[in-house]
This record gives sequence, structure tokens and C-alpha cells, in this order.
Amino acid sequence: MTTTITKKQLEKLQEEFIVLENPKYCGDEKFYIAKRSNFEMMNLCDTYDTYGQPVDSYDCGCDIKDEDGDVSHWEVLAYNFWNGSNWATTIIGAADMGGIEEASEKDSISILSELPESPYIDGISETIETENHSFFYSRMGDFNWICTVD
Repeated sequence: MTTTITKKQLEKLQEEFIVLENPKYCGDEKFYIAKRSNFEMMNLCDTYDTYGQPVDSYDCGCDIKDEDGDVSHWEVLAYNFWNGSNWATTIIGAADMGGIEEASEKDSISILSELPESPYIDGISETIETENHSFFYSRMGDFNWICTVD
């Protein structure tokens, strides 16, 4: 089933959602969809590490003193969330710190053009197949995405 989407509808979806990818991830999911409004610019020291601990400014160097003694902060575009057992952070960019990247415009348009409405999930998860993509929705507590896309 092919659904036609207008340019205006696509622009609205691009304003509301962000399509992300982790080029280093070797699992089944290739893309992730999140609400764009979840992400905000924040000091790296206000994020959480892999183990749910606040990032330490001494260890990561996110607070930097210049020659005048003024402190500047390393700002990142990030989303802090509770994953069901720990605080976690998703950072856009900063791949060396485990960050992920925004998908290419081509991939983003392809995915958002077929994005189904969030389904009613009867069980733990729901997969919706479209012409070109497979959208996986979950009710798991640590699932911080709208859905993943293969």
C-alpha cells in the first residue's frame, strides 16, 4: 500500500521528528525516530555516562579554563531520559563519546514519508511493515525512541 504525502505534511513531520542513525552499530535496527523537542543544547557535564552516572567534568574535560581563568563549557545536543533502571543520555554528534548522527536528508525523507501513526500496542511491541521500511514500536521502559526502523 502506497501512501502519498504532501510536501507540507513532510515538512511538518521533519519539524516534529528527527531520524537518527548510529553508523557504528551492527544490530538489526538502522535508524531511530525521536521527537525533535526531546533534544536540547546542554553542558556535557549535565549528561550521563554508559553506567547512568553523571559525566565528570574532570574526566571528560567538559569545563575548560582559558588563559584568563574563565570557564567555558562543552555544549552538546542531547536528550537525558530514564531507561527503566538508570539515567541515560543520547548525544547527537560527538561520535567519539558514543553519540549518534542525524540521518541523511534522503534517508530521513524516505522514512518519514512512510511513517505510520503510532499504533495501539496490544502486547509489548508492534511492527508495522510499509513498502520500503519496517517500523518497530515498543512499550519497554528503556525504549526512548518513537520507533526503530529497518
